[in-house]
Amino acid sequence: MSENMQQCPNCGEYVPAEYVTCIWCAYDLTAEHLRRADITISYRDSFFRGVKLVRNPMQAMREIALVPDNKGPRLSLILNGLMISIHLTIIMFKMKNFGYTTVSGSSSRIGTAILQFFLSFVPTIFLISLSTIFFFLIFNIIWRIASRIIRLFSSLLGGGSEKTKMRSVIGYSTVPLAIVWTFTILLRFFSAAPSLPDSPNYADMSSAISQISSTGVGGVISFFLIIGWLWAMALAIIGVSYAAKISYLESTIAAGIPYLLFIMVIITG
Repeated sequence: MSENMQQCPNCGEYVPAEYVTCIWCAYDLTAEHLRRADITISYRDSFFRGVKLVRNPMQAMREIALVPDNKGPRLSLILNGLMISIHLTIIMFKMKNFGYTTVSGSSSRIGTAILQFFLSFVPTIFLISLSTIFFFLIFNIIWRIASRIIRLFSSLLGGGSEKTKMRSVIGYSTVPLAIVWTFTILLRFFSAAPSLPDSPNYADMSSAISQISSTGVGGVISFFLIIGWLWAMALAIIGVSYAAKISYLESTIAAGIPYLLFIMVIITG
């Protein structure tokens, strides 16, 4: 094969090396160009991509659609899982009146104070870590399924997106949620502790969680989360438009409607 030609990995036909779309099957050859150029995105690059999504979302999504990666989405999902885990831990502390026990008195009891601290602190860190992994696994499954669904809708509307591009733009669209979960942690500390009976059952715990989440500071946090979801949906629409090469109207149908349905399920659930 001539150096001036490249083989399409989809249909096997040869096209000029400078082409980024196969003239025979319309397959996107951008990934092949990047592979030959040995262009990789590091975790540092993916972090700054997330920052750029806030400052210049249009340009950032254009770059992500052109050079997709999965490192940024994974970082975003891990951060989402970590922040949600911390929120739940704070809620549980408030419901059960947990706290780090400190011992006042002579220096001979400092060892006891340190022991009590670690008996309370270390299990908490362990549970946060465990729940973060659990949430990441769940979010990873949702991310993959959502990417497939949106990619299918895009193809039905005439889009030609690759799996890697669609997965990347959908994954990066979760960055606003990670930002909102992170910055609302301080608000969570100011939420009121619900009153629980001495021996609460499941219904009492469920009611307390609902009370913390929907009233007072919890209601403010819920409002910010809705804003975060809408922000994420807007990023997904922009990203899908670039990745699938379809109009914003078609992208709204392909990505906006599934996103909106998911938001409604979360709110009503």
